[in-house]
Amino acid sequence: MAQRTWFDFSEFERLWREMDAWVERIMERPFPRFAVARASRVWLPAVDVCESDNAIHITVELAGVHPTEITVEYQPYELTISGTRHRRQMENVNSCHRLEINYGPFERRIQLPTDIDPDGIKARFDAGLLHITVPKRPANATRESIRVEIKEG
Repeated sequence: MAQRTWFDFSEFERLWREMDAWVERIMERPFPRFAVARASRVWLPAVDVCESDNAIHITVELAGVHPTEITVEYQPYELTISGTRHRRQMENVNSCHRLEINYGPFERRIQLPTDIDPDGIKARFDAGLLHITVPKRPANATRESIRVEIKEG
């Protein structure tokens, strides 16, 4: 079967994250108040998107996020993964020397090819990784939108 490709923005997203982190490191030193703004933004979790003959396989790195805090939704040609990672209270801590973990709301949108079966989308959460399988199907009419259930384990 011929491999089908679509434009992948992941390299641009990676470069954007690196550039954003670089600017934040510069801004946090002379202006600590800018560090607070970081927590209020939507962050992008790391994703791997791979393709087999029968499906698109998506893995999303979401350590520290409870599965009930994650939403996976399909709309034609796009899968949206969103949710919130809550900051854990640290007891007996006077100050932090490095804060690199993103907290607060997150969202990733994955463009999908047209030949997928939205009714067959499966998601499972295991060891901080969300695994999503999007089965392929012959080109037919597409569905409008559905919500995908996430299972633990």
